[in-house]
Amino acid sequence: MPTFKFLTCLGLLGLTSTTWALDNQTRVEQRGERLGAFLSQTPDTRQGTLEVSQSGRASQAYLTQSASQGDRTRVEQGGVGNFTNVTQAAGGAREVSIDQGEASQSHAYVYQGHGQRNTVEIVQRGLLDEALVRQGGDDQRLRIEQEGARNGLNLFQDGRDSAARLRQVGEDHVQDVLSLGARNEVELLQGGAANRAVVEQRGDDNRAGARQGARQQDVQLIQIGNRNQAAVQQNGLDASPQRVSARQVGDDNAVQVNLTGHGNRLELQQQGNRNSAGVLIGGEDSRLTLTTQGNDNEISAVGVGDNLELSVEQLGDGHLLQAGLASDAQVSVSQQGASQYASISQAGAGNSLDLRQSGQGNRATIQQ
Repeated sequence: MPTFKFLTCLGLLGLTSTTWALDNQTRVEQRGERLGAFLSQTPDTRQGTLEVSQSGRASQAYLTQSASQGDRTRVEQGGVGNFTNVTQAAGGAREVSIDQGEASQSHAYVYQGHGQRNTVEIVQRGLLDEALVRQGGDDQRLRIEQEGARNGLNLFQDGRDSAARLRQVGEDHVQDVLSLGARNEVELLQGGAANRAVVEQRGDDNRAGARQGARQQDVQLIQIGNRNQAAVQQNGLDASPQRVSARQVGDDNAVQVNLTGHGNRLELQQQGNRNSAGVLIGGEDSRLTLTTQGNDNEISAVGVGDNLELSVEQLGDGHLLQAGLASDAQVSVSQQGASQYASISQAGAGNSLDLRQSGQGNRATIQQ
C-alpha cells in the first residue's frame, strides 16, 4: 500500500524569549508522488516566509502561521490530486499565494483569522479543482483564477472595505460567495458554458458585479442592507438559456442588468426605499419579472428582440416605470400607491399590454 512521505517543521521560527523573530524564511522542495509537508510558525514572528514546492501527484501541504504580522506563504503544486491547507490565525498584512497550475482534482483551502490588510491569491488550471477561502477582518484582498471545467469556488468574508476578484474560464463552474459587512466589493467573471454563481452580501454600501459569457448561465445576487449596488451582464449564444435572479432588501439600492443573447430570464425583487433598477435586453425568448416594494422606486427597461414578456408590480409611493420593448412583447404592469407614472412604447406587431394603476396622481403614456 503506498504511503505518504512527510516533512514536518514545527516551531520553525519560534524564540524562547518575548522578542520577535524577524524576516525568517523556510523553503521546502519535494519531487515525487504522495508527498507531505507540514510547516508551522510560532506566534513570536514577524515578516516570516513559508514556501513549499511540490512536483508530482497526490501531494499535501499544510502551513500554519498564528498571531503574526506581515507573513508570506507561497505554495506551488503540479500534478493531479494535490491538496493545500493554509491557516493564518489572527494578525495582519499577510500574503497567501497558491499556484496549482496545470493540475486537476486539486484543492486549496485558506483560512485567515481576524486582521487587516490580508491578501490571498489562488490560481488553478485543470478539471474538478476546488478553492475555499475564509477571511475575517477589514481591508482584505482576494483574487482567484480558475481555468478548465467543473471547478468550484467558495468564499466567505466577514469584515469591511474588502475586495474580491473571481475569474473562471471554461465550462460548468460554480461560485458561491457570502460577504458580511460594509463597503465590500465582489466582481466575478465566468467565461464559457453552463456556469453558475451565487453572491450574497449583507451590510451597507456594498457592490456586486457579475459578467457571464457563452450559454446556459445562471447568476443570483442577494443584497441585504442600505445603499447597495449590483450590476449583471450576460452575453449568450444561440439556443442558450440564461437566468439572472437579484434580490435587494434595504434602502437606496440600485441594480443594472445587461442581457445579450437568446433565452434569457430575469427575476428581480427590491424591498425598501428609493430603489432603482435598469435593464437592457437584446435577444429572443426573454422572461422578465420585476417586483418592487417601498417608496421612490424607479424601473427602466429596454427590450430589443422578439417574444419578450415583462411583468412588473410596484407597491408604494413615487414609482416611475419606463419600458421600450419591440415586437411580440407581452407587458403586464400593476402600480399601487400615489404619484406613480408609467410610460410604455411598443414597436412592431403582436404586442399586448395590461396596465393597472390605483391611487392618486397616476399618469400613463402608452404608444403601440
